[in-house]
Amino acid sequence: MRVQNPKGFVHPHSRSECGLKTQQSFVAHTNLSYGKEHLMKSSEELKKCVSDFLEVTEKFKGVPVIVEGKNDAATLEKLGFEKIIILKKGPNYKTVESIDEKKVIILTDLDAEGKKVYYELKKNFDQRGVFVDNTLRELLFKTELRQIEGLTRYLERFEKD
Repeated sequence: MRVQNPKGFVHPHSRSECGLKTQQSFVAHTNLSYGKEHLMKSSEELKKCVSDFLEVTEKFKGVPVIVEGKNDAATLEKLGFEKIIILKKGPNYKTVESIDEKKVIILTDLDAEGKKVYYELKKNFDQRGVFVDNTLRELLFKTELRQIEGLTRYLERFEKD
């Protein structure tokens, strides 16, 4: 089910496992307002996404995770990830060639530049027969978070509630 807001924009990630399936929750999620009851529902859905993220994180702590910078790496270390690879300056294919694993996670930022880097890395890993697991990335897209380095602060915000 693809969700449209009142102006007709189809949200590309509306097939959420952790909510955002209704037009009202989509609108609340995108900071358009139908009223407080929908914002509260959206908050509950976001808490569910955070809960799902933390649960899934436990399963991936030993899988290599590729990030864009040292702040992203520090954030993932705080969450218990064990194999963190920071992209080096230069061609990304060199990073791909240096990884001898059958499965990786790419957690570049969710902004335009991060998406560009992600698709380049994914293409290179696909060519080498390495499986890129997108589970964590897809869960993050269901939140308003766009920078990996802000992940711990974001998660703490929902754990307090």
